[in-house]
Amino acid sequence: MTRTSTCIYHFFVLSWYIFLNFFISQQGEDRRKSKVFLNGGQWKYLTFLNLFLQAIFYRVACLEDVLKRAKGKKDIKFITAFRDLLFTTLAFPISAFVFLSFWILFLYDRELVYPKALDGIFPVWLNHAMHTAILPFSLAEVILRPHCYPPKKKGLALLAAASLAYVSRVLWIYSETGTWVYPVFAKLSPAGLAAFFSLSYIFSVGIYLFGEKLNHWKWGFLQPALNSSSSYYFCTVTRTHVLVLNYMQILWRLPSYPRETQLPQGSGSSHSALTPTPNKAVTVIEHSSSPGLYPALALAPSNSRPTSHQGSGYQHTLGEDADHAHLKSSSPTKATGLTQTAQEWSHTRT
Repeated sequence: MTRTSTCIYHFFVLSWYIFLNFFISQQGEDRRKSKVFLNGGQWKYLTFLNLFLQAIFYRVACLEDVLKRAKGKKDIKFITAFRDLLFTTLAFPISAFVFLSFWILFLYDRELVYPKALDGIFPVWLNHAMHTAILPFSLAEVILRPHCYPPKKKGLALLAAASLAYVSRVLWIYSETGTWVYPVFAKLSPAGLAAFFSLSYIFSVGIYLFGEKLNHWKWGFLQPALNSSSSYYFCTVTRTHVLVLNYMQILWRLPSYPRETQLPQGSGSSHSALTPTPNKAVTVIEHSSSPGLYPALALAPSNSRPTSHQGSGYQHTLGEDADHAHLKSSSPTKATGLTQTAQEWSHTRT
């Protein structure tokens, strides 16, 4: 999808969520419907909090789209970083959690979460707008735009903070009014409540990890790196380059051998020396906060223009909708010193 189409889509979804929030806020003026919002108002329900959260996210996404077109940039650093953080840690996990938890409880016993009496208060289309349409919109956002996930500890910590804040509000409302936000809570003992809240958080963690895997499947492995001069997150190259790196690490043991070498005798295979070429340079940068088999990659082009088979260049842009700048080494990053230049990697098995 082109950048213009994505901008139109974001504006359409933003308008939809603004309409929903406005329509629901007007229901409180009806005396019969206002009883649903007693003891905490509409913001005691996670469903309405999610609708407000989605409206905030798509407002940020639209702002980013407009600024990109106005300034002619591929990336608005702070806004892009905030958009990614908001979507990956809150907007996607909460929308998926509301969709799954609501319909699981609804199909099991609707009186636990959405009593039948509410059908005469809220129309059926509104129920599906609040609990069904939210997930397709979130999945479409994953497919349309790459999102740079923060380190797992940070992402899960923010998700845990949001979960704890909502649980605290639910318990506070019960302590003040003596009524539970959802009927299902009234049927649980204190131990059952603790187990329910714990399992709900574990469920939301699973959704978070699923969203991360889905994003990596669509856009490749996007490795965040903290720039020393700012708090913005940048993403590096995609799945293909990571797979190539892993292949080289496993077969050639690249970090353990010099540039022009072969594997030790007795390995069962021989490898020709690496042939340097002035056209390409692959720089491997390993971050202290991201150990493991997936160090961040940065493709550094030479002064010469790319040849015809090199496509659009060395700095992978993720297509026309690229949102993340090229990763550069800075003081918090620790370069491994491994810089290899190669155009062809030949592998001959004997």
